[in-house]
Amino acid sequence: MPSVNSRPDSAARAVSLLEYAAATRFKPSNRLVLDRSLNRDTGKLAATTTALRRAYPDLSIGVLANEGCLYACPFKAAHDGHVALSRLEPARVGPELREGLGCLRLFFEEQGRILASPFLRPEDTGRLEGVVDFCKLGGRTREPAALREVVAAYLAGSYTGNLLWLLDTLEALAGRLWLDNAALPEDFFERTDGCARTCRTCGYCAELAASVIRDRGVDLRPFGGR
Repeated sequence: MPSVNSRPDSAARAVSLLEYAAATRFKPSNRLVLDRSLNRDTGKLAATTTALRRAYPDLSIGVLANEGCLYACPFKAAHDGHVALSRLEPARVGPELREGLGCLRLFFEEQGRILASPFLRPEDTGRLEGVVDFCKLGGRTREPAALREVVAAYLAGSYTGNLLWLLDTLEALAGRLWLDNAALPEDFFERTDGCARTCRTCGYCAELAASVIRDRGVDLRPFGGR
């Protein structure tokens, strides 16, 4: 299956990936996960899936719902490369590089970027019914109990708690920042669907983040537990 990490963000790119995969002589792909950038751009998403179904009628098309990467993340290729290299014993740099030089630093310093990330909340996945066939959930490196909580929230279509805890990548900030999922306005999806991404002139996500994201501070306990 061509990976979402190959960033198939259009029908043309997706078709190319499928054709390249077929040229390897492996079993033809029957599922495709589209690029995250389409999650909250339902007009472009619908146009993409319509074109793909014409070309591949039996193809099952999905989206990655809960990954909280930066929109059009400029660090993506480097991040994936460091993750792969970190699995090699001599490697000295791994995924933690994102904390100081990549996405997590930017998310913390400019918290509007958190809401601009094209994740889908559990409450909003139903809006893509009929447009895509399934939603994939990320988090293969997380503990089983955490994954069960993520899956349960998306199956229920609602979640009460810190939304960051559900989101792959952003869960790393859940211990420091609290984003009350219930505090997001009912029209959050509509306001951000098809966004032009002119964040510096719009300001919606930055203003909303200032009102719904709370810095929990650092909990430093005395040595010895007293």
